[in-house]
Amino acid sequence: MFILRTRGNDEKSDFIYLGLAAAPTTWYNRRGHGGSFCHLRYKNSQIFRSERRIPAVKRKRKYTYLLVFFICILALAAAFCILRFRGSVTVHAGEDVIPDNEVAFYRQDDERWAQETLGDSEYTMERSGCLVCCIASAVSMAGKENTPHTLNEEFSRQQVFDGEGNLLWEKLRSTGEYEADVFSEVTSELLMKCLKDGKYPIVRVRVNGLGNFHYVLIVKAENGTFYCMDPLRDSLTPLSRYGNRVYAVRCVYLD
Repeated sequence: MFILRTRGNDEKSDFIYLGLAAAPTTWYNRRGHGGSFCHLRYKNSQIFRSERRIPAVKRKRKYTYLLVFFICILALAAAFCILRFRGSVTVHAGEDVIPDNEVAFYRQDDERWAQETLGDSEYTMERSGCLVCCIASAVSMAGKENTPHTLNEEFSRQQVFDGEGNLLWEKLRSTGEYEADVFSEVTSELLMKCLKDGKYPIVRVRVNGLGNFHYVLIVKAENGTFYCMDPLRDSLTPLSRYGNRVYAVRCVYLD
């Protein structure tokens, strides 16, 4: 192994030759413009030049790796959002529709019914009772006062829930007390029509726009915004809190 340091025309061209060789064959000195340098030729050798600017090259590689890393993170975030938004429709209120009825607020985590289970399932009102709370609010505003507790008792007795705590719409209709509209599509016009007809749309959204599925009850439209009774909040909540994205629409009203 050998190490040979040579100097060129200036400090920037100063470099080091490193190499491994079998046997030296030629040594010669050559003068160039403004300086001199030496060459060693080795038979069957490989010569590697190590410049003083290597740290800059390493920094450039580091920045490249960081750039690739952040691009991958952005790509994953975009893919996550695409999957989360799949099947949703963005809606906006076209005109003001403000019902005269006072909004009935019910929280699914109310201690009076939070630990009740939905039918024979293991799911509690606190964890999965948002739909029951929305129905209780809708029928109460329509004239038949119901709390989530009384409604859950009635639905459980009449086996309106399946084993996973999901509400069976045909079973709900068969009670003879309630009617349910299950819509196959979501549009802003549909929500407006429901409100004008005196029905309160129950819509499926995602918590904070990207979280788990959640049901809220749209109770009015004002200044281009739909407002909801959210079973996790104590006051009216604009639909924009959920990104104005709706995944499904149901209406439950008195038969």
